[in-house]
Amino acid sequence: MQQAQALELAVTERTREAEEAAQARAQAEAANDAKSSFLASMSHEIRTPLHGVLGMMSALDSTALTNEQRDLLEVMKEAGYVLRTVVNDILDLSKIEAGQLELSNAAFYLPNVLKSLNQHFGLSASAKGLTLLFDTDASCERWLFGDEFRLRQVFGNLLSNAVKFTAHGTILLKARARQEAGGVYCLDVLVEDTGLGLSTFARDGLFKPFAQADPKIAHRFGGSGLGLTITRRICHLMGGAITLDGEEGKGTVAEFQVRLKSAEPPEARTHCADLASAEALLEARNWTILVVDDSAVNRKVVTQYLKRYKLTVLEAEDGVNAVDLWRRTKPDFILMDINMPVMGGIAAALRIREEAIERAEPRVPIVALTANAMSHQVNDYLDAGLDAHIAKPVGRAELVRVIGSFLSQRVSRC
Repeated sequence: MQQAQALELAVTERTREAEEAAQARAQAEAANDAKSSFLASMSHEIRTPLHGVLGMMSALDSTALTNEQRDLLEVMKEAGYVLRTVVNDILDLSKIEAGQLELSNAAFYLPNVLKSLNQHFGLSASAKGLTLLFDTDASCERWLFGDEFRLRQVFGNLLSNAVKFTAHGTILLKARARQEAGGVYCLDVLVEDTGLGLSTFARDGLFKPFAQADPKIAHRFGGSGLGLTITRRICHLMGGAITLDGEEGKGTVAEFQVRLKSAEPPEARTHCADLASAEALLEARNWTILVVDDSAVNRKVVTQYLKRYKLTVLEAEDGVNAVDLWRRTKPDFILMDINMPVMGGIAAALRIREEAIERAEPRVPIVALTANAMSHQVNDYLDAGLDAHIAKPVGRAELVRVIGSFLSQRVSRC
């Protein structure tokens, strides 16, 4: 009898523990869903006005200004770009925690990536009196298949830190690509500086989110403390790793490896790899671009970006007007916001796709330009028939390259 009672009590206890564990899991999942929903909402609410602010500053930069006004504008732009970086980092961290940070795959030319990094960070380094050296060889002169944007993010984080934490001396970037089995190349990169270096305290918190290497340094230089956390995750997703080493006061050495497949160069007629070729394409004919957004400020940002080209830019404030303009004007390209009154962007895109099929009309490229940037949101847009996604805030160069890449498919040569 006692044995039976003990067994019954054990079963009851196990059942209770299982129910409590299930309840705890459900609560954790609900909390994670609520956090993801909050981050998605806040990302949208911050990105939308930031798109207008950065866009109008870019437009103002192309006007006649006094030297004092231009200096003030440069300070404003720099602050805006820092804010954009922080917003992007927080969004990336939320994707990592939810297991939703995914890589896209496309062919890209590695020398173009290295050249643009050298130009951009060369200016930052020169402004501080630093010497930036790039050591690459013939092994890097190849097309690769992978996520160019995320690879640039890894390079950019390490070079940005090197410039930020180096007061004088030299920053060296060394890159080599070595072939492995199955057409895969391992890209080995070293970034070495003569800056502050790493203390024993700093080593312990390098890859922790929201943690700076040293509180005093964090107070002096700022930053969200997310860059290395995100960088390490990207390296892991690309089949590699990242390490940092150095002594306090003697500089830092960062090394990372990523693995990417070899790729064939895309046909010229379907690819606009750089800004110059995209701009030449936009000048090639009088294209018609339809900009759909319920925000007049955001529509004006896009029209300001495109006003230098021989384009006809049409504007619609909601999906209903967008569909009507598409029917009457047959634009060559559509930039579509998602969250709009009357009819949203997804519904408008579906209506356009359905009517085009019914009438046997050519498929017009429709690209989402929205502050919604979570992975599941982007996947929904692509499933609904949109061709690509651009997250607000977007710069002129990025926008022009995307438009050019789609318009290039309508002509025989980019």
